[in-house]
Amino acid sequence: MFLAHIKQDGEGCDYTLACGETTVKLKAATMADAQEEVRQMLTNTYTFKDERRLQTATIYEVSDTFTVPVDDWYAQIMLEANQAETERRTAARRAQFEKLKREFGEQ
Repeated sequence: MFLAHIKQDGEGCDYTLACGETTVKLKAATMADAQEEVRQMLTNTYTFKDERRLQTATIYEVSDTFTVPVDDWYAQIMLEANQAETERRTAARRAQFEKLKREFGEQ
């Protein structure tokens, strides 16, 4: 499988993340075919005559894919962050407790 990451000329788009950039799944079976497919895109879609002109096009050959379980990973990241915050608060409370013990002694 081949992908082409294409980026249009300029920065524009009022600070939108990756505006003017996209990744396209190519139909090609070989790198040579992928190059020709991108060349056809330059001829037919992203012409040199208008604002759709491309600045860069990079072809990637993909040998394997992995669909990231985004929701699960976010849940895990949030759990880890909550645990770290709990540990930080416990350590702060323990330090406060030890300080008070020194100040007032154990009774």
